[in-house]
Amino acid sequence: MGFLNSLFGPREKDGILTISNLITLGGILLGLVYALFYVYGANRWLIFSVLFLAGFSDLLDGFLARRLKQSTNLGKIIDPVRDRILLFAILGHI
Repeated sequence: MGFLNSLFGPREKDGILTISNLITLGGILLGLVYALFYVYGANRWLIFSVLFLAGFSDLLDGFLARRLKQSTNLGKIIDPVRDRILLFAILGHI
């Protein structure tokens, strides 16, 4: 239970391994996958699904960070990075 407690328990501001940060990193990966799918001409529904999941990860990580009291300094850095990756990928798609 120690590992799960470390993911879902309250963290100090300098924590790294939190569920919120893992979701944000997954969102960054999904943003990059979205861009690759667009460049290589994947099915549009697959592209839309990846984009939807990346956007939903933004909503989910913010909610969980506040709810579980896991707001970290690393999260404050990587969350805007994910937002910008998605923004530039969508702008490139348009």
